[in-house]
Amino acid sequence: MRRSLLLTVLVVLLVVFATGCAQDEEGAAVDQGAGGKGLVAHFAFEGNLEDSTANFAVGELIGTLIGESVGLVTETRGEEHYSVSYGEGVEGQAVKFDGSQGVLLPSGLIDGNTYTISLWIKPEALTMHTTAFFGGANDSKWISIVPSGWSGGDTMLWSGNVEWYDAICGEAIPLNEWTHLVVSVDGGYVRVFLDGTEKFAGSNFPDVFSGAEKTIFALAVNWWDTPFIGMLDELKIYNQALTPSQI
Repeated sequence: MRRSLLLTVLVVLLVVFATGCAQDEEGAAVDQGAGGKGLVAHFAFEGNLEDSTANFAVGELIGTLIGESVGLVTETRGEEHYSVSYGEGVEGQAVKFDGSQGVLLPSGLIDGNTYTISLWIKPEALTMHTTAFFGGANDSKWISIVPSGWSGGDTMLWSGNVEWYDAICGEAIPLNEWTHLVVSVDGGYVRVFLDGTEKFAGSNFPDVFSGAEKTIFALAVNWWDTPFIGMLDELKIYNQALTPSQI
């Protein structure tokens, strides 16, 4: 009887442990518990560019372009070359961009076709095509969160350029105010939310990251456009497509 009770307790503990913590394909711990929902990276910008989950390396400061030539990644990076400031954010501090710098994030943040990007954005200027968050496999397969897109300045999730895709929100996020923007991709079905309200939903979103040898991610800059000016906070990357109730 005592042995049976002990085995039962051990089984329960194992189930609880397995539910609370899973691993991604690369072996990094992934929080599946309350509030986790497959969280693989969290950049809180509390005076630094660290991933608080410790799954990824620290982001690196770069200039106004990802690379000197399209498709390349600059070797000139870090605090010895560039600086960035921090100010009051949605939670604690937020990183502030003045148009002279961007952040190169670690490769591998997204490695499949099911993921969620959650980001708070407070633009001080809105210029067409400027990116807040950029990710890609190369210069012809990429996604970009664009506060002011080509369609009348509406905020959008943009993907190009082998396959162009315009996930247009139908409105522009306001200047000098915080907006919570979430992109949820579930095997090609994409949703874009502004402050918890779905603004776009569509199918056949390009699979940019699956099978890529190396992926490139950046904040505030890409290879082509005017850098972002404003503040960003609480960047979270999930390896699951969050549902509206989870956002």
